[in-house]
Amino acid sequence: MARIVFLVGAILKQKEIARLKKQLKEAELERDILKKAIGIF
Repeated sequence: MARIVFLVGAILKQKEIARLKKQLKEAELERDILKKAIGIF
């Protein structure tokens, strides 16, 4: 039973890591767009 709980916890952590990586990529893209926009003005 403990092994199942551990595996479920590990899967949830991997999903959270994947979500955070996606969020980071989006934030970096937005940052780059804003940097370029500032350079135009």
